Amino acid sequence: MRYENTQTDETVERLLPRQYDDVLSAHSFSILEMETAYGLLQAEVLQLRQRERQLEEELFFLREQEKASKQLTEQQIKANAELAISSERKRMSREIHDTLAQSFTSILMRLQAAELSLPKDIETARTNICHACEQARFGLAEARRSVYALRPQHLEGRNFQEALKECLHLIVAATGIESEFCVVGLPSILPVNVEVELLRIAQEAITNACKHAASSQIMVQLSFMPQKARLLVQDNGSGFLLSESKATNGFGLISMQERTQKIGAKFSISSHLGYGTQVIVEVESSK
Repeated sequence: MRYENTQTDETVERLLPRQYDDVLSAHSFSILEMETAYGLLQAEVLQLRQRERQLEEELFFLREQEKASKQLTEQQIKANAELAISSERKRMSREIHDTLAQSFTSILMRLQAAELSLPKDIETARTNICHACEQARFGLAEARRSVYALRPQHLEGRNFQEALKECLHLIVAATGIESEFCVVGLPSILPVNVEVELLRIAQEAITNACKHAASSQIMVQLSFMPQKARLLVQDNGSGFLLSESKATNGFGLISMQERTQKIGAKFSISSHLGYGTQVIVEVESSK
């Protein structure tokens, strides 16, 4: 028995390309041939539907990934921005403390010295006032440099040893405190950021000795060893108990510790009542 193509299943007619219409019109098929073709077409349709589902699942997965990635990116951008703001706030806090605060402290000490010498020594008073004005101008310049994250003025046009020595003499001038600066070993070149942080740490330690320790002598020593450099600031002042003093929680000490961490250095402070204070920073030097 033979079937003409007019009796083929509607699904077969729909799935077979139109270009085969003439062929179907000119030929007839057996039941077995029709059943085989129909089975093959059904299997192909099933495969296409399965592939369609797979593509839909993959598309859904990709969209979910894109959404999660976008959310993660936004969160990361926000976190990075908050971290940058926090870091900048800390930097500005350190710089303001280590420039303006120290400059105003020095100015105050000079003006107090001028006030005490006014009745008996006009020239000394005038000298102290001149130094105070100079320190005020210097502090203002340093504050402006801090805002733009520039190198400290001490380091412009001179090496680190000279800058450290000038820093010491500038802070203790007109305070009546004896100062000593020395370099031990053969100086090596330190990275610029290390010089900046060490200078700021030295400024803080020297200012603390002048302001709080009732010192009569301050020594700053810069030592160069084969693989490291060491900064020592030592005074013979009243000292304090580290476990009880507010100095261990003060911003000055926190600032020194943060600066030390920025350059991967080691920080230590030792103090005893009546025996003064030592601040030591050790950092790896360039080979």
